[in-house]
Amino acid sequence: MNSSLITHHSSLLVVHDLITAFDTDAGQLVAVDGVSFSVERGKTLGIVGESGCGKSVSAFSITRLLPQPHGKILGGKVLFENRDLVTLSDNSLRHIRGKEIGVIFQEPMTALNPVQRVGKQLTEAILLHDKVSMTVARQRVIEMLKRVRIPAPETRIDEYPHQLSGGMRQRVMIAMALIHKPKLLIADEPTTALDVTVQAQILELISDLQKEMGMAVILITHDLGVIAETCDEVAVMYAGRIVERAPVHELFANPRHAYTRGLLESIPRLDSLPKTRLKVIPGNVPSIADFKPGCRFAERSGKEHSTEQLNTRPAFVEVSPGHWVEACPVCTAFEIASESSSDRIQTTITHHESTSRTAPSSALESAQSYLRTSTGAGGQTSGNQSRESQCQAEFRELAAWAKSNGRLIAADRFQQPTALGAEHRVYHDQKQGYAFKATNTGRCGMFYEQGEPVSSLPSEYLERWRLQNEIFGDTAELEGLIETPTGVCLVVSQRWITGDVPSEFDIIEVMQSLGFATTAQAECYYRALDDIAVMDCHDGNFVKLENGLVVPIDVIPLHPDAGLKQRLGLAP
Repeated sequence: MNSSLITHHSSLLVVHDLITAFDTDAGQLVAVDGVSFSVERGKTLGIVGESGCGKSVSAFSITRLLPQPHGKILGGKVLFENRDLVTLSDNSLRHIRGKEIGVIFQEPMTALNPVQRVGKQLTEAILLHDKVSMTVARQRVIEMLKRVRIPAPETRIDEYPHQLSGGMRQRVMIAMALIHKPKLLIADEPTTALDVTVQAQILELISDLQKEMGMAVILITHDLGVIAETCDEVAVMYAGRIVERAPVHELFANPRHAYTRGLLESIPRLDSLPKTRLKVIPGNVPSIADFKPGCRFAERSGKEHSTEQLNTRPAFVEVSPGHWVEACPVCTAFEIASESSSDRIQTTITHHESTSRTAPSSALESAQSYLRTSTGAGGQTSGNQSRESQCQAEFRELAAWAKSNGRLIAADRFQQPTALGAEHRVYHDQKQGYAFKATNTGRCGMFYEQGEPVSSLPSEYLERWRLQNEIFGDTAELEGLIETPTGVCLVVSQRWITGDVPSEFDIIEVMQSLGFATTAQAECYYRALDDIAVMDCHDGNFVKLENGLVVPIDVIPLHPDAGLKQRLGLAP
């Protein structure tokens, strides 16, 4: 069961552990298996997945519009304004369905009665809930047809569905769903079979009416582009379960489940290399009769699952605020291991016993906070002397922070370096499984100011590692400082990772999967969503693991200034 749901006072609808099944010749088969989500007033939840994943069955279970007598809700709650629609009487539910909850069905040509004029069908929807005259009802229908932008509504009201275009019929369905100004609209594939220009018009119409009426929307679709444009939160469904749920920007920037990543990677990209082969998810969604009790994406993941993983349902865990994932150890293995607060043992969200991901970089964030309050660090400098002065001031403040927080490191703790780089001396601690990166004395790597490479300020260096954690799921931590007679060194710890040198294409692929586009500068990428550039993305700063995943270990993420954006060829 999925019992992870977090609700808010503004939640209009709360679906909790919903189980829906159908009676068949092969016995009773569960189509929706422990689904939970909530929808806040005025917000849009997108439910996305391939055909056969259970999206429509989940939505129609809300209003109990299941095929009868075969469809049954076996368990769970559907709370609409704290009323459980699962246990509500049929008569009470009829007063809610169509009036407080509107539905746009997938195929308007089959949803509309072909032998009745559209005006009669819309009028019936009004008379079912409101005691008004036929004249008043007809006038309300004409007004609603105007609102959904149907031209000449006085004429169209007396036409049959076959006399209207596909876009017009869908507008009639929207008018029918919204004619009572519902609090919740369920839109099941509202743009199916429409050409792209009409699709855009329909989505814009729904969005405009949502803002005007203040209603919540559940948008069911297989189109991630539609999700990105219209939704506040998204739930990814596969084989009757939600495998990932997150705010829309978080999901696109940091997908955790293999199925979600597969969906995103299958989208054609304008910035892809010429003749790049489109990615596909192999195989098909399993039949409802073939659903496994454990990980249901196992057969299509291309990775071996143990018998236990196939037979035990993974826990649904929160990996960051508001971001939940079905934590199959194999399908979420993209995550870089996180560290515990005491033993530094490898723990990942892929353990089904986990409940949440350890918050990264507590010492790192503490040092950043200390610098901000003591020196106002992070502001732009002007002139070499000013930047050098700020650098030394920040080093002094970090030394004070280290002393007060027990983060001073003995100068003899690290002996022979495993590797020497331009920015760091790297020490491998085999027992702990970590790399410790010590900066050169009085220096802390490279940064970019007005498009030119400069020595990084300590505050910029710490922000670089915070962004590394945020973007790539790393768990880099500020270990502390080493004071020497000639200056201060910063020491950062990072999980020790070994593998092969990736190809340029491998690096492009992983960066694009995270939403980054190539730029005019070689080995540099940019993501407009959160205005982040990642510099120095050459093959020496990435590792290709045995399972084929490509992991960045020492790139330079930052928020670019105008000068750097110009160098990267980004439009102002």
